[in-house]
Amino acid sequence: MISITRSSIFVAALLSSVPHLFAQRLNGAWQSQGYGYIFQISDSSVNVFDVTTTTCVFHFKARRDGTERPGRETTFITKDGDVYFI
Repeated sequence: MISITRSSIFVAALLSSVPHLFAQRLNGAWQSQGYGYIFQISDSSVNVFDVTTTTCVFHFKARRDGTERPGRETTFITKDGDVYFI
């Protein structure tokens, strides 16, 4: 009985870290195809830049929403309440 309890605690602790692992998988710089955007994603936010052949201008920042939603890898919300998701 003791080993079952320890195993259950270990599995629960492992599963609680899974959303963080998904978030880390997206971290980095990403370029959209055909729309001229660069997304700089971190654990807590995304910075979006408009890119042309001669410029790269900051467009907006959004914070990562930690709520899990079916069909979404992650969700970002701007200070104005706009929602962006992957």
